[in-house]
Amino acid sequence: MNADSSSFSLTIADLRYLVRLGVSTEEQAMSQMVSITIHLHFAHAPRAIHTDQLTDTFCYFTLSQALQAFITQHEPFHLVEYLGGGVYACVYENLLNQSDTEVALEVAVKKLTPPVPGLQGGVTFCCKGLVKQGAADDLHQYWF
Repeated sequence: MNADSSSFSLTIADLRYLVRLGVSTEEQAMSQMVSITIHLHFAHAPRAIHTDQLTDTFCYFTLSQALQAFITQHEPFHLVEYLGGGVYACVYENLLNQSDTEVALEVAVKKLTPPVPGLQGGVTFCCKGLVKQGAADDLHQYWF
């Protein structure tokens, strides 16, 4: 947190993608909708709050395209945990490329309609970490 107690965050809520996800090949045969929510907590104010320029902040359009490409390249996925770890690593990679400040990152991947009798609220897996230029992260290193 900054000395003046200000905090700065960005939430990208409910990005939806069709993903071949499931333990069985039968479940993987039909794409399922997943929802991804990303919370970014910046150590310092993005320059964009003063400049109103896209180049001075994190571009979530670029991120959404990267996530779609990542999912398409790596599917099918067996588990929401594995997909969640990969999505986290993809967001981490984008932050390394787009941000020059420390960012606390939280990624939640929700399988909206798992084929489990009685389960109405879906299943969500979350990953949290700190993105810092030059720092190593196990999930990022695994995927990238």
